Amino acid sequence: MAMRAVELDETGPGPGPGSEPASAERRPRGRRRWWLPGAAVVAVGALLVGGQAWLNARHDAWEARFQRVPGVVPSLTDHPRVLWTVKGSTRWSSHQVGPYLLAGDVAEDGLSYTIRATDRLTGVAAWTVHHTLPSKAEAPEGAVRCRAVRDGRSALCDVSGFGDGVSLDGTVHARVVVLDTADGHVHDEWDADWSQWEVDGDRVLAASGTTTGGTERWDVRELRLDGSTAWTVQLPEVAHVPSTTYADGSQRSVPTGIDVAGPTVVASAGGHVWKVGPDGAHEIARAGLDDQVQLGRGGVVSIAHFVYTPVKEGGTTYMTAEETSSRLVTLDGRISTSHVDPITASVDDGSAPDVTFALSRDADGQRLVALDSRTGKQLWSESDGTGEVILLGGRACTAANSEVRCRDARTGEMVWRTPTTPTYPGLATDGHVVYALDGDDQDHPTATAFDLETGAASAPIDLPGTDSGITSYWPGDGMLQGSNDDGTELRVVR
Repeated sequence: MAMRAVELDETGPGPGPGSEPASAERRPRGRRRWWLPGAAVVAVGALLVGGQAWLNARHDAWEARFQRVPGVVPSLTDHPRVLWTVKGSTRWSSHQVGPYLLAGDVAEDGLSYTIRATDRLTGVAAWTVHHTLPSKAEAPEGAVRCRAVRDGRSALCDVSGFGDGVSLDGTVHARVVVLDTADGHVHDEWDADWSQWEVDGDRVLAASGTTTGGTERWDVRELRLDGSTAWTVQLPEVAHVPSTTYADGSQRSVPTGIDVAGPTVVASAGGHVWKVGPDGAHEIARAGLDDQVQLGRGGVVSIAHFVYTPVKEGGTTYMTAEETSSRLVTLDGRISTSHVDPITASVDDGSAPDVTFALSRDADGQRLVALDSRTGKQLWSESDGTGEVILLGGRACTAANSEVRCRDARTGEMVWRTPTTPTYPGLATDGHVVYALDGDDQDHPTATAFDLETGAASAPIDLPGTDSGITSYWPGDGMLQGSNDDGTELRVVR
């Protein structure tokens, strides 16, 4: 059967043969436009669904942005409670790597090691790795030291157990394990000889030193995660400055070691301070006995001088230290003399990379200052504060004078400032709000949440107090922690 197209006439019967067709102006429009309201409903629905999808995507992006930033804590519930507890010295050997705390140890016989991952939120064991060592570990009594790489998706662990010490009598033989933090799968294992090492992102910086005939010789190298060497720089040979001993038995020596912050690597040895990179070493300053070298964010180097004074109490003599001066070396090589000591932000997402935070001490007391890392110029300052900084999304949040404040980290322009009850609250953040912790009343401690965007404050949230054995609160290892008076028990609260 053949089919043909027909056109339906919605205008009704015509006036008859030979009549003029109805004009467009005379045709009824109502029924022909029935699809407009329906289309509008569909469009509004699509906008609502699309808008919600956009909001969800924005929320997920925000979560993904900050969930692996070290120091960001889980959001507090309306009625926080103790989730789990760690007792004794075990708590000190753990380190935050992504969503877990990693800790481990070498067996007493030095023939094997164990690394354990604990979920930071629940305290439940996530996975355990137990491997044998190819040879006896150098210090089997030591704990395994792990550091995050690749935004917490991998970890590099040193199972030699020598800790953070710097050795000049040759090198320390370490067994390095690189593993996946999701399930503990070991990607690589390799042996290394180094005196000190640091991890920054995907880079492993290591230094090794030897002393021969009154001179020191050091090399600094960058290692890839498979143990191969990216570059090595031999520092100039320098005279060895021997340590002396104070009355209390402590050692007095020149600064020795390496430090890394972003692209900047600093090495100190024999009274010399260098900036080191694949192109070589460039000496930037000298450092003597009782000096301390510190690398701040942005690559600024501070060299502080201390004076030690013996104090006797009963039959015991101990040394007190007072900082008397400091020098600041900026990225462009300028050296200024001032009482400025770089500090580490408690939470730092890497935004505003050219800003260095420091504590400045002068006749007016202690101030928190923000400096241009290249020139050392002061960008802004804040007095009478806690000296604590949370840096997220280019904003620096602080607490001072019974206020919580968030400002542009570079310009100092105030975004919001909101009053809070405690004069000097502790600060924590979950990436959405800033928590001001008030522990003045140990029986009834509270936390107030301040919206990170607007500064709007919540009603105080009651935290577990002394009835739960908690006498103080602080954020650490990506958790809100509380402890008892002697600090032997840590309680994770949410």
